Amino acid sequence: MILVILGIGLAGFILGLLLMPTHRSQLTVGGISLVVLVGAAILMIGNDQWHWGMHCEKTTHVTALQPTISNPNVNFLLYSPVKQAEHEKVYVYRRADHQKQLHTAASLKTTNRVTRTHRQSARLLTIQHRWAYNNHWWRTLFRGTGHHNLLIRETNTFEIPANWSVLSVNQAKWLEKRANRLTTTARKTSAQAVASQLKRAQAANPRLNATQLTALKRQYEQKAQQAAHEQARAAVPALLEAAQRQSIYE
Repeated sequence: MILVILGIGLAGFILGLLLMPTHRSQLTVGGISLVVLVGAAILMIGNDQWHWGMHCEKTTHVTALQPTISNPNVNFLLYSPVKQAEHEKVYVYRRADHQKQLHTAASLKTTNRVTRTHRQSARLLTIQHRWAYNNHWWRTLFRGTGHHNLLIRETNTFEIPANWSVLSVNQAKWLEKRANRLTTTARKTSAQAVASQLKRAQAANPRLNATQLTALKRQYEQKAQQAAHEQARAAVPALLEAAQRQSIYE
């Protein structure tokens, strides 16, 4: 509506000065139109610069999270530094009801924090402050002048359990490569150990048939897998510490 009022004021000012038959009517119509024109312009500037007719509205939203990356031993929340900044980060996360990876905004208006919680599940607490119109009259007045649901500031607080770790994307890639290498080595070692145990069992009892050997092999494999899982769990703290020493940048 303010654009319509502005247009009426401008048209009235021009037409009043040019088309009114008398000097008095020209001044009257032109003067009133000028007041309308200037008043509408001031209102537009005031709304755009100082948010006249608006107030700060706070909204809070809680989102349940699942790990960005998960394995049996540890869960991860990942982040990516903004360019080469040391403190500005974009966090990569997944909602509990969605598999798609999401990320926080890379904006000076957005602040991200990570805190520890005693709960077993993680969540994202988002608090936004936005400009909202005081009432329907102000909304109608400035309709059509642009986007007015403007974000003032946003705070994202990631509340994560104690068994979660926070790594940069680059650190997570390093950790994945290192873990895959250790897994491959562990599989080879387990296979060799199982083969050696079967060989010793056959040497100790040459009368073992195929069924008995298969059962023994399954038993040895289960023990080897259990030992590998325990070794992997024991290696997690050292691996995480090594990953955190890696560069956060790609």
